[in-house]
Amino acid sequence: MQVSIETTTGLERRMTVELPEALVTQAVKNRLRSFALTVRLDGFRVGKVPIKVVEKKFGKQVMGEVLGDLMQQSFKEAVQQQSLRPAGGPRIESRTAQGQGLAYSATFEVYPEISWGAFSALKIEKPVASLSEEDIDSMLETLRKQRRSWNKIERGAVQGDQLQVTFTTRIDGGEPHGEVDKEHAFTVGSNAPEFDRQLLSAQAGQALTVNYQFPADYQNPDLAGKPVEYAIQVISVSEPVLPALDEDFVRAMGVAEGTLEALRREARNNMQREMDQAARVKTKQQLMEALLKAYPIEMPKALLEHEIDQLQAQTRNRLGVQGGGARAADLPRTEFEATARRRVTLGLLFSDIAQREGIKPDAAHVRGLIEGIAATYQDPDEVISWYYRNAEELARIESMALEDQVVEWLLAQAEVSEVPTTFSALMNPGAVDSSVSK
Repeated sequence: MQVSIETTTGLERRMTVELPEALVTQAVKNRLRSFALTVRLDGFRVGKVPIKVVEKKFGKQVMGEVLGDLMQQSFKEAVQQQSLRPAGGPRIESRTAQGQGLAYSATFEVYPEISWGAFSALKIEKPVASLSEEDIDSMLETLRKQRRSWNKIERGAVQGDQLQVTFTTRIDGGEPHGEVDKEHAFTVGSNAPEFDRQLLSAQAGQALTVNYQFPADYQNPDLAGKPVEYAIQVISVSEPVLPALDEDFVRAMGVAEGTLEALRREARNNMQREMDQAARVKTKQQLMEALLKAYPIEMPKALLEHEIDQLQAQTRNRLGVQGGGARAADLPRTEFEATARRRVTLGLLFSDIAQREGIKPDAAHVRGLIEGIAATYQDPDEVISWYYRNAEELARIESMALEDQVVEWLLAQAEVSEVPTTFSALMNPGAVDSSVSK
């Protein structure tokens, strides 16, 4: 077998493979003999059909199968011989000539060669926080608000009150529409500020008009940026009534012991787990950004296109878009390119590090991830068994475990500095937290 390699553009390679006629001829003869042992033809017993008869009747079919097998086998051997790592399948162009054997060219992309530097140059900030009693007080107050009841009042509405209303809307000066006999609840403080301001002081029996303009980036493009007028009839105004932090409340929260101390302890444990997880996620995100910045790599187009296909399909499934209709056309491939490029780049970087450092999915880590998923189901043991029976799903979890292990390895090499923060700032990164020291 003769092999020659040509670099076309970037990561694309064109490999030419030539196989001698003797090899092709012998492979065809072997296949015909094997075929003759099982073929059924009228007038002949199975296994007794002459080779000449088999060749005359099935020669072209056998030749096609042999050439296909030889190209597949020789391509695999050739890339191994040339130490190439194809990214995606090859595009095959074949040519054969009587007395000259088999020759074909295969065009494909290869994985990029990554030139790694010192991972100690990666600078990562790890958020570190400790829970305070005030954090737990705030969480208990949130739990009370989640279980609040409502008490009808005669005064005007204030922040936090709930209005029971009926209303119609007039969008951009159009005709009013709405179900005037259908009641809705508006809680003052849970809507857009400019909407809520117009609900303040509203009283039962009052009719009021609230004007609002939808944001330019509103999720419904038919309403984005348009003014709307709400004609509201207030039926009742209610104030929130928070439950007492008593034994009944504690037991309702699933704490069998029934004491406030036990509830605080349970809240602290849950908050600590959530905070630790949020810190890990934020640290991992910083590490990924640092890797992307430090190691920009050329990307195989085949991998990028495949990832865009996957993201597009996932979005269609989530939105319930089937086939290639008009709604599918609203999902242009360009919308997914940035995310796909990021995912593929990180996948290549992580995979190369894992191979370079001999990092493999740890069975205990895989088990822990599966148990974490299973814990949210009614029968965790059955879910765990399902994952270990399902090779595809198990491979997905192993991939997640491998990524976690590569992150842990990288953090051990990188320069990681701890940055003080608070529970509130860590769990609500968009909120302003004045308690964080400068």
